[in-house]
Amino acid sequence: MNKAKWLNISSIIFLGIVLIILYLFMNNSSKSNIKTKESIDKDVYIYENTPTKDSKNEIENSTVTYSQTSKDIIGNISISETNIDSKLVQAKDNSYYLDHDVYGNYDVYGSIFLDYRNSMSDRKLLIYGHNARNLSKTPFYELEKYLREDFFNSHQYIILNINDENSKWQIFSIQILPKDDTIHTQIRFSDVKWVEHLKWMKVNSIYETGVLVEESDQILTLQTCNYNEENTFIVVNAKRI
Repeated sequence: MNKAKWLNISSIIFLGIVLIILYLFMNNSSKSNIKTKESIDKDVYIYENTPTKDSKNEIENSTVTYSQTSKDIIGNISISETNIDSKLVQAKDNSYYLDHDVYGNYDVYGSIFLDYRNSMSDRKLLIYGHNARNLSKTPFYELEKYLREDFFNSHQYIILNINDENSKWQIFSIQILPKDDTIHTQIRFSDVKWVEHLKWMKVNSIYETGVLVEESDQILTLQTCNYNEENTFIVVNAKRI
């Protein structure tokens, strides 16, 4: 075999090897991308397995006019030394902000939102936010920490700014409730039923907080999913002080 033929054969073999390496590299990259997407999709599925419309579903000097940012933004909610410091929205139902951000963009994390039935004059305000097993960035993920009494002892206060009015709320009850239990979602009461409801909140707290609540108190209730005990909600109740 002459030298020219040997060079041609060598070039063909080299080119073949390069093509095989490129093929294997591209194939592995494709599989890696598919695996990543499957992992994300799994997390999204877990995250979206949260309350639906049918199922219920210190920043004291703030001067921000939230209504100038988005038509549904009514204020802000925060808890000191936690990741909860978020805009608060209210829509015409309790489903829209389960999968939209405060500006109306689709967002699997959703938003923290006030029950559409509420007005600020109500005896009880009800606020919802997502939690998820594998996504710590969900709005109310940190409410799980209230399952520990030591965390409650150092994080008893919730700050609200609604319609540019600041208010401070002291937590008095932490509940774990079945998802088919809708008692905590009630916001309209007769005087007698209101007293019974306050007593129910206290009696069913998972531990004694030592914080008293009276008939004249205005109440704030936060709800999120509980993944420490399947098919339950974490419900945090506070009174305005």
